[in-house]
Amino acid sequence: MKNSSNFQSLISLPFGTVVRTTLAEHADLIAEWPLPDELKSANPKRQTEWRLGRLALQKAFAQLRIDVSPEEMIFDGHQALLLVPGFRFSISHTDDAALVWLADEDECKGVGVDLEPRDRAISDAVYKKLLHTLDRSTLSPIQLWSAKEACFKSVSLENQAELVIAKIFVEGERFQTDDLVSGGQWRQFEDSQYLYSFAWRG
Repeated sequence: MKNSSNFQSLISLPFGTVVRTTLAEHADLIAEWPLPDELKSANPKRQTEWRLGRLALQKAFAQLRIDVSPEEMIFDGHQALLLVPGFRFSISHTDDAALVWLADEDECKGVGVDLEPRDRAISDAVYKKLLHTLDRSTLSPIQLWSAKEACFKSVSLENQAELVIAKIFVEGERFQTDDLVSGGQWRQFEDSQYLYSFAWRG
């Protein structure tokens, strides 16, 4: 794990590179980031989230001494770049921040991240829908939501057409889909503003 900020000193994962970008820190950098045609008429919030995510991914590659231009960021599915093979990544964003986890594809079968404001409210109705009968945790609603979002993303490379978050259960630092086809590990960290969740399949 390559750490270069106080944020990254919070994160303890067995492999990969984690980068967070925030609007407060990177507004000037993302202002000139080119938008794809389908986003040119999108609302400014959506454009900012997209740009923050791509900038975080670019910075993650830069930590590995790989220079990836905006034009080279052609996605091959959700976890790979067509022109920079050999890596898996996951991106998450809020209104004013983005999070990327980048890993060598030899280190894992899939990765997932989720970034949430700590004060985000999850209703009781949504929380009940998240719960699995095999869940064995004492997570708060927002912690459970974030954990399962990351776990869901980590299995997205497989044929999971019927998979929904509620079909994933967590126990300790492991997770499993209720069909027992996919499972892996997850971790969660937080600071004063954000909750960070990471999941992976070995």
